[in-house]
Amino acid sequence: MLKNPLPVIILAHATTQRANTSCSIIGQARALRHTASSCDYVIHYVTCNMTLSSFNMAAQTPGIQQLLQAEKKAAERVADARKRKARRLKQAKEEAQEEIEQYRKERERQFQEIQQKYLGSKDDQVRAIDEQTKQKIKEMDARVKSNKEEVLKQLFDLVFEIKPELHQNFKVPVA
Repeated sequence: MLKNPLPVIILAHATTQRANTSCSIIGQARALRHTASSCDYVIHYVTCNMTLSSFNMAAQTPGIQQLLQAEKKAAERVADARKRKARRLKQAKEEAQEEIEQYRKERERQFQEIQQKYLGSKDDQVRAIDEQTKQKIKEMDARVKSNKEEVLKQLFDLVFEIKPELHQNFKVPVA
C-alpha cells in the first residue's frame, strides 16, 4: 500500500484480571495510537491477558524489557514529531504573515499611485481649498463694502424714526 514502508514498533498491551486495573503500557499505547497518523512510523499492538503477578514476573523478562524500551522510544519519537510539527506550523504562520504584509504594502503603494494619478496629491487639494476660501472671503468683503452704507442707513432710520402706533390686538375698553 505504501511506497516507502515505515518502521514498525510493536507494543505490548496487557490487561489484568481485575476489572478496572490495567498496566501503564495500556494508557501510553492508546496515546500513541491516536498520534500515530502524524508520525513517521507505524505502531502495532500485541494484546495478552495475564494476572498482575504474572505481568510483574514477565516485566522482568528480556522480551518485556525490550518492549518497554521500544515503547519509550516510540513515545519519544511521537513527542519529537509533535515538536517538529509545531515548529513547522509556527514557521508557516510567520511566513504567511510576512507574505500578507508584503501584499498589503504593495496594494497600498498601488492605491497611492492611482490616487496621485486621478485625484492629485493631498497638497494640491489643500491648496485648491485654500484658494477657494480666499476667493469667497474677497467676494464677501466686496459685498460688505458695497452694501455697508445702505444697511447702516436702514438701521439708523429704524432706530431714530419712531412712529407710535397701537398694536393690532389692543382694544380700547368701552365705558
